[in-house]
Amino acid sequence: MYIHLSWWICGNLNKAVFYIRLKTLRKQIGKAMDEVNERIKQIRATLGIPQREFASQVFISQSTFGEIETGMRRVNDRIIQLISSRFNVSWNWIKTGEGEMFRADKSSLDLEHLIEIYKQLEKPLQDYLLEQSESLLKLHNENTITRKERGTG
Repeated sequence: MYIHLSWWICGNLNKAVFYIRLKTLRKQIGKAMDEVNERIKQIRATLGIPQREFASQVFISQSTFGEIETGMRRVNDRIIQLISSRFNVSWNWIKTGEGEMFRADKSSLDLEHLIEIYKQLEKPLQDYLLEQSESLLKLHNENTITRKERGTG
């Protein structure tokens, strides 16, 4: 009876610890999502764009966007990516609050987009992309040298 009781207490204690950790993790995720929602609200305020216009730019209804700004609705990565590309805002800044709110120029946009694509690829495809990029750079450099030798570049 003593062994059975101690097994039951130990098992329930482990469950209690698990549920406490799960609840803490949910609070942390919820807080991070609230911060993302606040940053999106900050972007709109900084740009001085009405809710209706901002929402239409990211293909959602004004009511859905209002729920995002008030924290009643979580933001998915698709909406974050649309906000990032439509308004030239750093995706990383929206997600984490780190860095600058706005990206510098078009080349930064392209680079961030390329990095996001790269991150989504599996390792063999990442390696292939790097190899192809290095080959392209080599061809570009050879072409530049050839044009300079001919006096056309």
